[in-house]
Amino acid sequence: MEAQTINNSTLIALLKTLTPKEMNRLTDFVHSPYFNKKEKVTALFGILKKQYPEFEHLYKVALYLHISLENTSGKLADLNKKQDKQLRDVMSDLVSLIQDFLLYEEKKKNKVREKRQLAEIFMKRNLMLYVPKAIKAAQAGQAQRPEGEPTNMHDKYLLSETELRYNLMTNREKDVGMQAAIDNFHHHALAGQLRLYAAAMSREQVVKSEHNYPMVNELIEHFSKHDYSGVPIVDAYYHIFMMFWGEEVSRHYKSVRKILREKNDYFPPSELRHLYGLLLNFCNIQVNKGELKYYAEKYMIYDETFANKLWYSGKYIWYDHFILAVRAALAVGNIGGAEAMINQYSKDIHPKHRKAITSLARAFWLIAQKKFAEAEDVLIRIGDIPKGFYYAIYNRQLLMQIYYELGISKGEHYISLLERETTNLKAYLRHAKMSKRNKDLYENYLKILKRLAHQRFNKVNGPSIRILENIKSDIENREYVLVAREWLLEKIEEVIEYWTDKR
Repeated sequence: MEAQTINNSTLIALLKTLTPKEMNRLTDFVHSPYFNKKEKVTALFGILKKQYPEFEHLYKVALYLHISLENTSGKLADLNKKQDKQLRDVMSDLVSLIQDFLLYEEKKKNKVREKRQLAEIFMKRNLMLYVPKAIKAAQAGQAQRPEGEPTNMHDKYLLSETELRYNLMTNREKDVGMQAAIDNFHHHALAGQLRLYAAAMSREQVVKSEHNYPMVNELIEHFSKHDYSGVPIVDAYYHIFMMFWGEEVSRHYKSVRKILREKNDYFPPSELRHLYGLLLNFCNIQVNKGELKYYAEKYMIYDETFANKLWYSGKYIWYDHFILAVRAALAVGNIGGAEAMINQYSKDIHPKHRKAITSLARAFWLIAQKKFAEAEDVLIRIGDIPKGFYYAIYNRQLLMQIYYELGISKGEHYISLLERETTNLKAYLRHAKMSKRNKDLYENYLKILKRLAHQRFNKVNGPSIRILENIKSDIENREYVLVAREWLLEKIEEVIEYWTDKR
């Protein structure tokens, strides 16, 4: 029987996320008698730390014997139920300790909130003399932070509320300046509401869900009468909200882009990623509806944000955005721009996926230049592609385009491969775990491609112009969600020209 390991446990998953510095601090945390008094937990952590960062071959029997949960002869083939539970209990205790450590680490990162909470503690203990110093320290920390992030806005509001409460407690007969707390709360509440509404509306387009938005009409009415350009985070999320709401889309889109260009330093990277992520999703939605001008917007966004390393996690670029950026460049016909992105940023992909992702990007690039045989060769040698339905679909979609094109120039072999690949994709879509919208995008693509191939490779009877125009009309229909719309439009025009010449 295969020896049991803990490699797939929550414990190991947590430990794998730690940086070397975090692992060192966790060591102090585990060995601190204030946080941990359980010797077996300390022993288990000690043996696991030696396996950091790979954590390979963590056999239950070896771990059990190492931490001496029970007197044994030192020889044990496998754990019985009691022994397995004993080990799992110690593992569970260590998981809880690591979670406490992560919470402690996160709390220590927010010095502003820490000092504000200290001021609150002083007030609760009637140590009023020490409150102003704690508030002043929190305000100094707040002044050094970028404003445009919801957590920072929340801290700003909480800090002003703490200061207000202190002033009310010590200066009951004076004007203590409530307006700052009111304004900070208002801006924090507006930014949070708009941020959430925009994210929900964006999500609705992907998973076809519907949400109720309380007071949405009152919100729109309020913004029609008040100017929030002085509070960029509120202003940015208002325009994004209105984009997804569907009113004056182009004007609101331009306003967001202007804010992000001019107020780049106002927002921390995490918030910029969220804002640009919403913009990119909006562009994708518009492209899938047939508004192909938004390809140019996607390319411009990536061209600007790649230079600022916005889509990086540590020293590695997120390969999802790498592929999408290359495709955006190709969609606007910028072959050179796509090549420059591949050459410049592929070296920043994690080594584990660098070859596969770079090969996939080069296949897109070669197909855009109509080098179909070369693209086929790249895909054949690509190796293991990353997990996730997008990469499986990208691979299949590219192969079908290659087989269609080579079917025209090289004949039956590639036509047969195209038929096989369309069958494979149909089966894959039937069982793939993805949103209904994504399924619709690729199922519609598959239907159109099969109709196209049937008309192009039908050697018996030429199709009527009415049939071809119907296919073209379906491709152009903006209510018909579809991927690779521009390529399909190019192909139907070729089919129409082909049969026109035949006649």
